[in-house]
Amino acid sequence: MLPEVLSTNLDVMLSCPEQLGLFLLAQQKVPSRLKKLVGSVNLFLDENVPSYLCFCLVGATLPLLTKEQLQLVMWGDVIHHYGEHMCMAKLPNQFKFTPELEEYVGTFLEGCWDDPEQQLAVLVAFSSATNHGLPVVPTFWSVMQFLSPQALQCYVAWLQGMFLQLDLDSLIDLSTNNMKKAQDASLHM
Repeated sequence: MLPEVLSTNLDVMLSCPEQLGLFLLAQQKVPSRLKKLVGSVNLFLDENVPSYLCFCLVGATLPLLTKEQLQLVMWGDVIHHYGEHMCMAKLPNQFKFTPELEEYVGTFLEGCWDDPEQQLAVLVAFSSATNHGLPVVPTFWSVMQFLSPQALQCYVAWLQGMFLQLDLDSLIDLSTNNMKKAQDASLHM
């Protein structure tokens, strides 16, 4: 039954939570059959973790975080990785985890309807990721439907403030990060 329900392509296994969950279950219950089907697979390689697994973990844990933890997570490497993925994934079929993360964020926003501060913190963090000054996440993101009226008003006020008096220091500019990486790479060459 495994070949019928589990993909042999690692990219497909990492493309949705259901396939990943099935793979992990098969790895636990029937490791020898799984190894025969897909070979030896280590999901926790450096190239796999930032590209999919960390976003599944973040999305699943968002509702469990305190406000302080939420601030720490949302203003750290998570937004950098997400923004870089959004900037690098030009073709629609390369957005492997965007729909899942959007669903996680929507569920989180809906779940904390009575806490507009927490809703605003998450939305502002995603909206603060820019590439050459342009937002990585559109301001009309579909998760906005889950905002409470108070959080929506605060978000609109934040957008107006950023538009009228841009505070570049409060944004996460990915182009600067990419330029720094390119400069570091050229120095090593």
